[in-house]
Amino acid sequence: MIVPYDSLSAEALDGVLTEIVTRDGTELSEAAAKTASLRKGLASGRLVLVFDPREGLCSVARHEDAVGPEGEDLTLDSDEEEDVPPP
Repeated sequence: MIVPYDSLSAEALDGVLTEIVTRDGTELSEAAAKTASLRKGLASGRLVLVFDPREGLCSVARHEDAVGPEGEDLTLDSDEEEDVPPP
């Protein structure tokens, strides 16, 4: 499910992005630059924040991989769509 990044507080977004970039072994000393890059991608619309409720994890995806031509959330399975309230 796509999460509007701007619906999170600055502190929460920073925590989520830091967790994402350090998940793959990035050192905390390098995390700030990678987090800033992701934040820039989110702000430009090139990237979207995605939450997987089954895994309980957030990730970042390219906009074109997550949003279909009609604006539909491609990160949802067809059975998940029924559980998500309309925007």
